[in-house]
Amino acid sequence: CGAGGSTTNLATRLGIYVETVKQRAERAQIVATYDYKDEAGQFIYQTVRFNPKDFKQRRPDGVNGWAWNLTGVKRVLYRLPELRATTGRVYIAEGEKDVDNLRAIGVTATCNPEGASKSGRSKWYPDLYNPPLSGREVVLLPDNDEAGNNHSSYVALSLQGCASLVKILKLPGLPNKGDVSDWLLAGGTREELESLADECPEWATPQEPQGLALFSESDSGNALMF
Repeated sequence: CGAGGSTTNLATRLGIYVETVKQRAERAQIVATYDYKDEAGQFIYQTVRFNPKDFKQRRPDGVNGWAWNLTGVKRVLYRLPELRATTGRVYIAEGEKDVDNLRAIGVTATCNPEGASKSGRSKWYPDLYNPPLSGREVVLLPDNDEAGNNHSSYVALSLQGCASLVKILKLPGLPNKGDVSDWLLAGGTREELESLADECPEWATPQEPQGLALFSESDSGNALMF
């Protein structure tokens, strides 16, 4: 198109204003930040929560500011150092707030940055996120919506042959789009959660293909279908 391959450049030529991620972030109100650290405990990036509700990732830009992307940064699981310092059961939630609430009741929990995908492309990268879960019992806690169900299925499939045991626990009484934080706020306890996880059956790979695709970060277009 002669606009340098950039949507912003093309919009400028057409006289259309396009708000950048940085401009949108500066306009919105930051209500929470969640730090991601590598295996050694070194800070590498953040997930930022805004009001109105929105989530973006940012990393240090090297000049005392922020770059609102994860370009060139190795993605890791949330609270990775704590995860690696424990053994046994791990709960995987969809968001950082959920993980923090689970940690507050004394269980080991984590999540991937960017949460569940609302498209057909998973945001769970097995080559990056599976290794710390090797040999562990993993219990997935999906949000009560289609994206949550798809995401938990993606993760469960990717962990086959890696985790020692994989379960998808659909918490009772969740409202539409509800999550584990809602369940805890309604009175759920660690004892109830652990009991439900104990009783939850092991996840089984679907026998019939469902057309769901799972990608790795280095994927160039191939998908693992089930």
